[in-house]
Amino acid sequence: MELELRRAGVALDDLEAARAGRRRPDRDVAVDVGALLAGAVEGWRPLAGARAAELHFVAPATPFLVRADPLRLAQAAGNLVANALEHGTGPVRVRVHPTASHVRIEVRDQGPGLPAPVAELAA
Repeated sequence: MELELRRAGVALDDLEAARAGRRRPDRDVAVDVGALLAGAVEGWRPLAGARAAELHFVAPATPFLVRADPLRLAQAAGNLVANALEHGTGPVRVRVHPTASHVRIEVRDQGPGLPAPVAELAA
């Protein structure tokens, strides 16, 4: 609940900054992505329950630290999870894993996905 209230505060800050013709500054701090998602998953469970969908998250065995704005990161992940719960099918699985140079957050469901890459759809 606290995370959701902070995210709402960020959205309000964004609107206020936009009205003034500026952008809200990002916070750049060390974030444990697994811990952030573990806490956020509990906030997404009511939506999963309302959709009669399964929501799975397995915390990584080791911390994955990134420099990011934790509220923006939670907001982006929340958008992906909400989309999967609302438009996907089957269980929704959230996981965090390293790549060669980054940390990847994956949100998977069994839905058909987008009809084209995002870049093409946004053009």
